[in-house]
Amino acid sequence: MADANDRRKQLIRLSEKGQQLMNGIFGHMLTQLEERIGALSGEKLKEIEQALDLLHKQVFRSQT
Repeated sequence: MADANDRRKQLIRLSEKGQQLMNGIFGHMLTQLEERIGALSGEKLKEIEQALDLLHKQVFRSQT
């Protein structure tokens, strides 16, 4: 389905089975992320937060 405001975009909808698959994949990714950052110090987490803020401002700012 085409986006009425931007013809370059195509909107898609997953089937119920596809949505279940994606939910499982994203759940697995979240578990892995939590395991990897769970042992980091507060200082390291703050550094990561600052880096993500910078990335968002420099790369994704034009898309908001």
